[in-house]
Amino acid sequence: MNFNQISCFIHLAETLNFSETAKKMDLTQPAVTKIIKQLEIELEAVLFHRNTRGVTLTRAGTIFYDDMKDVLLKTNLTIERTRKQNQQDQHLLSIGFTGTKFEEIYLPRIIRRFHETAPHTQVLLRNFVLNQETHDLLTQKFNLVLTSNEDISRQSNFRYAKILDGSYVCVVPHDHPFARKKEIGSADLAGQTLILFNKSQSPHSLKMLQDRLLEQPDIASFLYGDSISIIHTMIKSEMGISVLPNFVTSDRDAELRLIPFATDLEVNYGIGYLADQSAPDVLRFIRVFRQVVEELQEELR
Repeated sequence: MNFNQISCFIHLAETLNFSETAKKMDLTQPAVTKIIKQLEIELEAVLFHRNTRGVTLTRAGTIFYDDMKDVLLKTNLTIERTRKQNQQDQHLLSIGFTGTKFEEIYLPRIIRRFHETAPHTQVLLRNFVLNQETHDLLTQKFNLVLTSNEDISRQSNFRYAKILDGSYVCVVPHDHPFARKKEIGSADLAGQTLILFNKSQSPHSLKMLQDRLLEQPDIASFLYGDSISIIHTMIKSEMGISVLPNFVTSDRDAELRLIPFATDLEVNYGIGYLADQSAPDVLRFIRVFRQVVEELQEELR
């Protein structure tokens, strides 16, 4: 197995089109077919289903793609860094994030400010799954993760830098009967369809809140969303309403309304990192993050 085979496989897995892959790889279509066939022989597994309707990944192909795309990304990044300059002078800060509305608003300015203070450090942003942060940090997939799971600080080999205290809000369509309410409580949800966040990706506090709501007999029905974007789309489609931490959603969307939700559960947002990896870049990023959040919150007042 070689780098060219892996690269060709990744291209085909993402395009599902032999001719398009051949064009991207500057190869002929028969050459792409031969490379994939050789790879399948080496792996002793069929990676693609081929028929008159097109190309799809097999289950084995999906597993291979999920693992190898990270290998290819790191390999390409290492090659590029090596070409540019001596690796000792070039640093990498790998950040895991989930793409919340809060991060969409704050991260661009934070990264620009960080680059001003650490021009030789390259920032790599990558998605991660909540509740896998300890594994991802231990395996050094990330230098730090943006998370709402402060429980990781209870483990001796991790640290958690809290950035802000959050609160829970009920997210509804802009023309929903709740839209003009000043606060919503659990009792108000009677008769409503409630959209819950995927439990396997939820922070501990949100899991607890959703477990409480699931026990309420008066709620009409429950639906689930795998991402905040999906939940927002479901709410806008009037499929139901949701209760979420305020920092994962946004009141800047004209189609949504955020109403404070009454609960005794606390939730916050911060940065998790390994205790023995308090490198200057990690601590610098935390300082910059806090500064920018304070500045932007002041601007919004």
